[in-house]
Amino acid sequence: MIAIDPVEEVTHGESDGLRVHCHDEHVLRLRQELLEVLRRGRRIPVRRFQQPYRFDTECGFRRLQTSYFHGPATSVVEEMRNLVAYDCTMKALSYALILPVAFVVVSAAQERAGGPPPQAATAPLVKEGATVKLAPHSYAIPDDNAVLVPNVGIVVGSRATLVIDPGMGRRNGEAVLREAQKLRNNAEMYVATTHYHVEHTLGYLGLPNARYVNSKTQEAEFAEEWQRQARLFASRGPAFAELLNTANGRTADVTFDREHTLDLGGVTVRMIVVGPTHTRGDTIFFVEGDSVLYAGDVVMNESFVAANESSSMKAWLAAYDLLEMMGPKAIVPAHGKLGDGTLIPTNRAFMRQIQERAHALKAQGRSVDEVADIVQKEMRARYPTFARANGAAGAARAAFKEAS
Repeated sequence: MIAIDPVEEVTHGESDGLRVHCHDEHVLRLRQELLEVLRRGRRIPVRRFQQPYRFDTECGFRRLQTSYFHGPATSVVEEMRNLVAYDCTMKALSYALILPVAFVVVSAAQERAGGPPPQAATAPLVKEGATVKLAPHSYAIPDDNAVLVPNVGIVVGSRATLVIDPGMGRRNGEAVLREAQKLRNNAEMYVATTHYHVEHTLGYLGLPNARYVNSKTQEAEFAEEWQRQARLFASRGPAFAELLNTANGRTADVTFDREHTLDLGGVTVRMIVVGPTHTRGDTIFFVEGDSVLYAGDVVMNESFVAANESSSMKAWLAAYDLLEMMGPKAIVPAHGKLGDGTLIPTNRAFMRQIQERAHALKAQGRSVDEVADIVQKEMRARYPTFARANGAAGAARAAFKEAS
């Protein structure tokens, strides 16, 4: 099957036996256009993939970070990333995509009408034995470029340990706990999350003795959305269902409004809500003394941020000003490569470019859809190696909304 492999929020649509999974709500409008292309069996030229991918003999392409199309599907596919060929009936497509340029024909006849959602063969698991030290008290477990696995943070003090974003489900939380036990020599543990999405939160089930610290905004978002997200991810296949079959919500032991300071003994962590950015409750964690920032989806490395129409460009740019004043030496994004303090001016630069261009286009009388399409294409050309190009479109929509 053809699907858009989600990294964050997922919306799901299906029609005539075709299923299309889209990342970010603003691409729902493009789903019907894509389905029309598929139903007509159009030939779609596939350009060379410019970033690494993995090939899975059972499921075809598990992840393609960036893909470019032209021809009849231009306006559709440029909004989308992570093209995945899942079904065994689509292996011919998978093999075709290995070529630098290939022509594929996809039609509804190749799909199983009314079939299940695309199945993922492997679960999104935090990698054990991969923990890296960033500073005297600060550590990270990199996501190894795996879909739906966060970069996990661990901060160790003399009195207590804090785990940030423990992954999806009890199994991941238990793996993170084992990694933390190798580093800690204290009795108390806390767990917290950069935002409410289930691949960041539900790992706390594997840390039942840790005190859960969360903002009131995140608590509300989680209560509204986690069950829908968990059901959706569980439907991706047995490996996901196994991770989530015992999932249940958990109420925070400590809640705060906008800011909270946690003293772990010899090291202090500031927790600050900076949303509405990727989500309303986006929270950053700054380890004072170590100068390490766990930024969630607010700051990314070689990637546009996952903005959407609910984001505030003003809030995002204000967050960059705040974070730059903190002077982080190491930054741990929600996903992807770790980085240093230069990620903040880099992120600010492309977000300002998006904001200014969106304002200018709106002043010319362009519609929000036109602005999103134009800005995404221009930003992709300016930053050709960046992932999440649809995030540029989402940021343009947010900027359009805020423009006077």
